[in-house]
Amino acid sequence: MLNFSLDEFECPCCRELPLEFYPNVRRLIDEILDPIRTVIRYPVFVSSGYRCDKRNREVGGEDKSFHLKGAAADIFITDQARFESIIQFIDFNWNGGMGIYRTDREELNFIHLDIGNRRRW
Repeated sequence: MLNFSLDEFECPCCRELPLEFYPNVRRLIDEILDPIRTVIRYPVFVSSGYRCDKRNREVGGEDKSFHLKGAAADIFITDQARFESIIQFIDFNWNGGMGIYRTDREELNFIHLDIGNRRRW
C-alpha cells in the first residue's frame, strides 16, 4: 500500500472496516488503485469503500453490493481532464468490474471498481 490507507475505506456512517474484509481492500489497493496513483501522478480519492448494511440502503446500493464486503471502491479525481486517461488505464490493466458514472457536473463523475469478474458499464 503505497498511496492509500485502510481508513480511506471505512464506512462513513459507522467508521468501521471489518478485519475479515481487509484482504479485499488490499487487493483493490495493490492491484489497481496504487497503480493508478503511481502512473497518473495525481491524487485519486475514495468516495465509497466498505459500506455497512445501513449505509448501503441509504445510498440505494444493491443487496449483494461488493461494497458490503470491502470488495469495491468508488473513486474520483478533481482534474476532469485526466478522467478519460484513467478510464483507459483501468480498462487495460484491471480484470475486475468497472462502472463509469457521469453526471451533469463533471466534478461529480466517478468510477466504480470491484474485484468481481471483468465487467464494464
